[in-house]
Amino acid sequence: MTIVLVPRLLASRVAAGEVNRATVPFGKNLIRVGHDLSLRCSWGGMSGQEILRSTVCLGTRNVYLTGTSVFLSAEEQDSAERFIFATQCGFTDWPEMWAWYSEFRGIPYTGQLVVW
Repeated sequence: MTIVLVPRLLASRVAAGEVNRATVPFGKNLIRVGHDLSLRCSWGGMSGQEILRSTVCLGTRNVYLTGTSVFLSAEEQDSAERFIFATQCGFTDWPEMWAWYSEFRGIPYTGQLVVW
């Protein structure tokens, strides 16, 4: 089982099944299609994780966020595609997503988009 930590800001929407994707930083083991996922929200340390739901990975793509752009599998997304990407990840829009990543993950950001 692979643990996927989602932002607290999106925890209720993930738990309700309204959001079906998240980005995760690259680790030593890449998440692959078919992997069992434990979607969690961290409240501080390992003992502070809330299990939101269990599911299976349906797809992945590499993701790279810069100060102004999103690249999915090395393809730069235009303004409309950035909006769609952000809302599918549970954010209101691209500026909200960018602000969250700037504060909590750092820009530029490189990782994996995981879809369940």
